[in-house]
Amino acid sequence: MDWEERCMVAAIGLMFLLIIFAGYMAVKDAMEWEAYAKEHCTVIGKMSGSWGSGVGTDGKVVSTYTAGKTGYKCDDGLEYWR
Repeated sequence: MDWEERCMVAAIGLMFLLIIFAGYMAVKDAMEWEAYAKEHCTVIGKMSGSWGSGVGTDGKVVSTYTAGKTGYKCDDGLEYWR
């Protein structure tokens, strides 16, 4: 295996590890939020997801999706939508 191939394998391995780490952090954040919200917050509302469409400045049709959210009123005096 020459130098370029080793660099490519190392780069792919690093990207794989970064993706795994990002997924782990996202799950950890969600679990921490659930624990916090359960103890300190009450649900104040829910919004369902929605689809939208439009035309971009280049004339192409664009579709978007906004995920549903739940609103929380917490004992720190703030409202959070997640």
